[in-house]
Amino acid sequence: MAVTGGGVDELAALFGVNAKTLSLWCQKFRLGSTRSLLVWIRLLLASLLLEDQGRTIDSAARAAGYSSDRGLRRTFEQTLGTAPSSVRKDGALTQVSTAFRAWLGDVAAGSR
Repeated sequence: MAVTGGGVDELAALFGVNAKTLSLWCQKFRLGSTRSLLVWIRLLLASLLLEDQGRTIDSAARAAGYSSDRGLRRTFEQTLGTAPSSVRKDGALTQVSTAFRAWLGDVAAGSR
């Protein structure tokens, strides 16, 4: 889904529901908005791909559903305050997973 650039409707379809039901689930289980969840899904996928040192940032971005590395770089900056190349050096998946868990905690606590 993230790989094909899918949106909320495509994510909902993976669960066999419509976008409104998915939104209700996200609220019920304190997962934030469906759009925010999609951002994190893409970031997590990209960070996993960045663990492969032979892969370029552009190829990781495209495989995670971005049209180019610019979108991925912008999302990393806006969401994590850093560049993909920086997290790549220190274990991208670990860093993004840690940030995702912190975000989920903030959402559950109502601070986001």
